[in-house]
Formats: sequence, C-alpha cells, structure tokens
Amino acid sequence: GMATRKVLVMDFVKGTPLSKLEKRAKELGIELESTAGKMLGRRILEALTTAYGRMIFSSGFIHGDPHPGNIFILEGGKVALIDCGQVAQLFREQRLLVAEAILAASIYDGSRGMIELLANCVRKFGVTFFDGQADEDACAASVALYLFGEKDVIFPGGYSKEEFSSKSPLRQLKSFPMEL
Repeated sequence: GMATRKVLVMDFVKGTPLSKLEKRAKELGIELESTAGKMLGRRILEALTTAYGRMIFSSGFIHGDPHPGNIFILEGGKVALIDCGQVAQLFREQRLLVAEAILAASIYDGSRGMIELLANCVRKFGVTFFDGQADEDACAASVALYLFGEKDVIFPGGYSKEEFSSKSPLRQLKSFPMEL
C-alpha cells in the first residue's frame, strides 16, 4: 500500500465542510430556507444516506468521527468523508444485526412485542446491563431506540433520551461492544 507507519498519503478534497455550508451558501446567494436551499439540503441528505448505507452495509466500514468538519460538500451536492483515522469494521453478521435493529426501530409502536424484539436485537450485539432494572427489556429497547430510533420516539419504561439524565438507559450499560 501507499501508507506505512512512517508515511501517510493524503489527497486534497475541493469542497466545503458541512460546518461552513451555511456561510458558503450565502456567498453563492442561496438562502437555506429557500426552495433552492431546501433542494440542496435534500440532495446532501440523499448523498449522505447513500454514502453511509454503502459504507456500512456493503463495505462493513464505519467512519468513527463523522462531525460536520469531516463531511465535505462537493459541487452538485455530492459528499466526501475525510479523516478516517477512527474506523471500525462490521462483519456480515454484525451488519445484518444493525439492519435488523434499524428496521425494528422504524416500526416501533410501543407494544410489548416490539419492546422484546428491540431488546433481543440489542442483546444479540453482546450488550449487557447492570442488575437491578425493573424491566430490562424496556432498558434494552430504549438503548436500541437511542441508537436507531426517530428523534421524537418515546422510550419505554420511563427512560430518557438525555444521555446525562439519571433516567438514561445508557447509565445501565454494563458492557457495550467496542466495534459498535
């Protein structure tokens, strides 16, 4: 390969970091709330969704540092992900588990059956919890919804989406696989 412990090969990416997109759009005369701005936003969202879908589900590769400074918007609304210094690999079985969890979270309806389905998805990843939860399935399902659910979903068992809250399901995690 072209990279070794002593040599790192890089390439220049001509684009605008997502963190500076609003300023760049204004320079080009595009208001993000306008029809053109919304079309650009949809194009970027579609490009990011496609890129992440291919990266995770086809290649089994996860970019571990996807903040707005590491996502560049190229001409035409295409995207480039830079700084792949933190990465993880998901093997086929893990990719299938991620897909199963995403699909389960997308149809979550609050029923006991869905809580159990999501809880089982999380446990298949190897996630374990501290003893003492009144309803460990609700805790596990809340972790799945935290990771893969809609932003306005209500967590079961009275758990909170706020990660630092005393009611956060994340506080109940005993172990969580490094590759995730």
